[in-house]
Amino acid sequence: MKKFLIITIVLIITTTIGCKKFPDLGSGYRIDYSGRSNYIQIENSNNEIIIGDNIVNYSYDANYILIGQKPPDSIPDPTHNYGDWEIAYNKSTFRQYWIIDKKLKSIFDEKTKTYSNVYGPFKKNEYLKKLVELKVPQTLKIEEK
Repeated sequence: MKKFLIITIVLIITTTIGCKKFPDLGSGYRIDYSGRSNYIQIENSNNEIIIGDNIVNYSYDANYILIGQKPPDSIPDPTHNYGDWEIAYNKSTFRQYWIIDKKLKSIFDEKTKTYSNVYGPFKKNEYLKKLVELKVPQTLKIEEK
């Protein structure tokens, strides 16, 4: 009985530590953790990275995924001092935005290095215009962080 209890506890701990549950965003898309800190990225069912690291907020429904991203290259690092760069990055309010249309087939274009159903990156005003153009429901929005 004692041996069974120990094995059960070890399995629970291993499962909890070793496996992160990735949210299913529908149509084969999911959130994944990049392995660096808590940075997340959007992947498709083929494990291809669609939107890279530093996603700070997202929302989705049956037809769309909306993403807010704070890319690390938005802060220049002329001194190559990581500490100074990290402070500047954490203070930055810069965001870029993406829209994934899950109704459309996702085809990668080797020439442009883009997916046919992924729009962005956009500045906020461009993003808001694209939401209207695509007729994304106004109830679907991402929280600003």
